Amino acid sequence: KHSLAWLIANVLMMIGGLIILKFTDWFIWSIYIVIVATIWILRYKRALKKISNPKFWIIFVLITMLTVFVFSRFDKSDYSLMNGLIAGVQMNLRAVLMILGFSVLAVELYNPLVRKYFSRSSFKQLPVALELSFESLPVFISVIPDFKTAIKHPINIFSAVILKAQNRLDELQNKENVKSTIYIISGKKGEGKTRFIKELIEYFKENKLSFGGIISEKQVQNEDCVAYEIVDVESEHKAQFLVKGDIEGCEKIMKFSILSEGLEFGNAIIKAAIENKNIIIIDEVGLMELQNRGWYQSIGNIKKLQNKIFIITARDIFVDELIEKFQWKSSRIINISNSKPEILAKDIVESI
Repeated sequence: KHSLAWLIANVLMMIGGLIILKFTDWFIWSIYIVIVATIWILRYKRALKKISNPKFWIIFVLITMLTVFVFSRFDKSDYSLMNGLIAGVQMNLRAVLMILGFSVLAVELYNPLVRKYFSRSSFKQLPVALELSFESLPVFISVIPDFKTAIKHPINIFSAVILKAQNRLDELQNKENVKSTIYIISGKKGEGKTRFIKELIEYFKENKLSFGGIISEKQVQNEDCVAYEIVDVESEHKAQFLVKGDIEGCEKIMKFSILSEGLEFGNAIIKAAIENKNIIIIDEVGLMELQNRGWYQSIGNIKKLQNKIFIITARDIFVDELIEKFQWKSSRIINISNSKPEILAKDIVESI
């Protein structure tokens, strides 16, 4: 989980480490960096990956031994070997501090609060730029070839780094443009799909998420469904959509007449939500959409959209046909008979 406190603490630990390395004795800075590295490894899995590569430790030893050799050649005092050993270890621990530090800062910069803050300012590209800087250092180090190859083919180092830079940029751009997620809330007729959606909405309100869309509410008289209303989930404005019986000039779906005002009202809300909201709710997609009516025009291309979450309810008998027609093959089907709204809501909140 992201944490602003951890972001600040990580920055302070990096700065503190550099100061301690500069102004204290070896037994102080070595203990400090080991403690900080252990904290980061326990909290951040990617930090462990950065130093679990055997190549890292081979280079660690080589740098230390090379430093000892240089000190022993140029410093003829009795402490030359010890001074060389301490200098070599210090260089490596400084590298550990910076490599792990950059890695964990890259994680915390994905905090939605941080990204949201910068997205509203003139520095909207700053999180991406910082991650490109912080996370790329260990990535570029990993592509540097062994010493023998570097001596024989020095140009290869530059070409490899340039190629890796382009790959890293592509990775970040792809990360920023993630395909939309489609949840299909499935159930039998009258099983409670709309009620499931209403409970989700309460969770979204509690977490102050950006959502919009429509739900379909029944109007019942004498235990008989006589009409359906479309409700804007954000403003709670309503419009009549389906009315039981024949109405002159209206198309029909089964025993209901389709009111054009309700149809226009619903489509306008869906389109506005797609443009302006992170989460889009569309209740009761089914037979009309399979016949290229209803919300068909609004939902036809949602699979091509990016960085959106769609929550669509549909009767279980229509789910397979809807997936086939709209190519929602990567959608997640949630059967309300064995699912709870709070579990889905938490999953959505965490993903955002």
